[in-house]
Amino acid sequence: MIILNPRIDVGGERWFTPLKDLKPIEGLKLLVSSIDNDQYRSRNALIRRHIEKMDASYQVGTSEFSLSAVGEIDSADDLLIDNCARYLLKDWKGVGELVEGEEVPIEYTPERGAALLKQEPAIYWQILAEAASIAQGKEQQKQETVKKAIEAQKWLSEFGGEQGEKAKWRREKLKLPPIPEPEIDGVTGEILNAYSVISRSRLYAGMAGAPLPISLHDIERFLSARPVLIDRDEFDAAIFALDDAWREKWAQEQKKHGKQKQ
Repeated sequence: MIILNPRIDVGGERWFTPLKDLKPIEGLKLLVSSIDNDQYRSRNALIRRHIEKMDASYQVGTSEFSLSAVGEIDSADDLLIDNCARYLLKDWKGVGELVEGEEVPIEYTPERGAALLKQEPAIYWQILAEAASIAQGKEQQKQETVKKAIEAQKWLSEFGGEQGEKAKWRREKLKLPPIPEPEIDGVTGEILNAYSVISRSRLYAGMAGAPLPISLHDIERFLSARPVLIDRDEFDAAIFALDDAWREKWAQEQKKHGKQKQ
């Protein structure tokens, strides 16, 4: 049986064909970015605050509201469509203009994208749905990357090296089943190597020398010297997860040693 892996979208982008009247629009393909991208989210939040302030200034929702008092204001729909065209819709294929009766393909620009979405409003909602789907897939991929790194680090700490061979021997003597070695792919290996380097510069605090958490600055300093090809969100999440697991193990060992001294 062949198990299909979840669809991975390189760079958090995906080409898709929108629908019209429940049928794919022939020849049209749109390149859409994840809805989690910072540029879209930050500007979307600003737009919504802008709309709320306009509503408050015109006393929308109260008995004092008067439509005649409303002047020329930005349309909420236009603002949201413009944000979508700039930061979610990235490119297209199959869009053109009529020039002297001939269909001529045109390159994508945010302004042209906004014009398309105003002409075909249903496509706007399909772009939002596709962008949300990409974000969900990226989150699943990030969780899988973190899980692989944690499992590999745990196995290596228990069964790697000379001490690990002794641990394996003890399990054999006790007739315990062996713990299978996890498959360490290129991404997992690179993350483990990076964590090993980053953690060497760790700071400690207090009389007990408690390890301080690795910071974002520590990661950025490492990446400035040794760039990686891994998605940055995945890389950061895996490094922080490895660090949390290591510091939790350190705290448990300290607690265990404290009880033994008593």
